[in-house]
Amino acid sequence: MSCRIKTPDSVTKKLKKKEREVSFEEAVQTLNDIAGIRVVCFFCDDIYRIADAIKKQKDFHIIKEKDYVKNPKKSGYQSIHVIAGVPVTYNDTVTEIRVEIQIRSFAMDYWAELDTQMCYKKDAGQIANVERETRGYSDVIAKVDNKMLELRQQIEMM
Repeated sequence: MSCRIKTPDSVTKKLKKKEREVSFEEAVQTLNDIAGIRVVCFFCDDIYRIADAIKKQKDFHIIKEKDYVKNPKKSGYQSIHVIAGVPVTYNDTVTEIRVEIQIRSFAMDYWAELDTQMCYKKDAGQIANVERETRGYSDVIAKVDNKMLELRQQIEMM
């Protein structure tokens, strides 16, 4: 599991891109990912168990869930994203902050990190071929992920 809090510069850029006022209040009301948590699992079926456990948290308010495992993005990206409102206390005041929780397997994480390094925020004209290639690799990695799950299930039945 890893986590991060968006830097003030990143918050400012995102608010400006959304044509919003640059303020703490606007960031809290507008952004879904001021804080982010990534959970990486060994097997793809663990992703759903963890997502279910997060949804059962009594102090979290689930705002949105996107299942990019069942419905991968066009790029081949796979993960479950849960946007949760989480209570944060500061100076005796409790504020709900939206946190993006990404849950994926090690294989999905490997692909996503490489895809980000090679493609994310690059000139689209220069990377069309790379995007085609990485999409194909996403399919291969998903098959390996499923094969490893099948193997684990066979071992558990022994």
